[in-house]
Formats: sequence, structure tokens, C-alpha cells
Amino acid sequence: MNILNYKLDTTNELLTSRIGLITLAHTIQVLDLSKTIDQHFPASGSNCALKASTFINTLVLSQYEGGECLNDIVHIAKDKALSLVTNQKVPTPQAIGTWLRRLGKDNQVLKPCKKQTKRS
Repeated sequence: MNILNYKLDTTNELLTSRIGLITLAHTIQVLDLSKTIDQHFPASGSNCALKASTFINTLVLSQYEGGECLNDIVHIAKDKALSLVTNQKVPTPQAIGTWLRRLGKDNQVLKPCKKQTKRS
């Protein structure tokens, strides 16, 4: 039986165990999905509000990571290495819940879907 001799060193570099999320975040950036999302989803009434793409990208990353509830988004928010790649602010679970409720009101979430199906 061969024993591999691994040597571990300390580092000050940012590390993450979420490498799959980094590749997904990079793909979102390369495809410029944020721009497309912001074009099709209703804008918020506030000037200081986050764009729809910020909420959706965060939800996609959380879902991809295996998140089961909105509070699981905290894991993404705490990952400093991931935030360097996503280059966007991660909304709080409360902010996402408020945004989802606002979209659900008056079926606003269906409007982008209807626009897209009319194009097809």
C-alpha cells in the first residue's frame, strides 16, 4: 500500500469549496444573462433597489448549491471568494422574500414568460 505524502501550507488567498458555483456565475456573466433578465422583469420603483437580475442570479446560485430555503442564501453571501467572481451584492433572505411576494402579486412574474412565448 502506497501512502501519499501530502504537505499542506497555510495561505492568505481566498479559498472556496463552491467551485461549481464559480463556474455557474462565470457562465451567467459570459452569456450576459443579467442584462436579459433586467430587460424582461419589471423594474423596482426605488432608485436604490437591486435589479431583478441580482435576485434571480442569487436564487439560481442558491438552487444550484442545493439550497432548500431562502435562509440558505447566507452561505453564498459569506463566501468572499465567490463574491469576487459574481461581482454583485447578495440580497438578504428577507429582501428576496419581499421581492418574490411583490412579483407574485398581480402575477407580475408571468409577464416576462408571456412576452417570451409570443416571440417563439
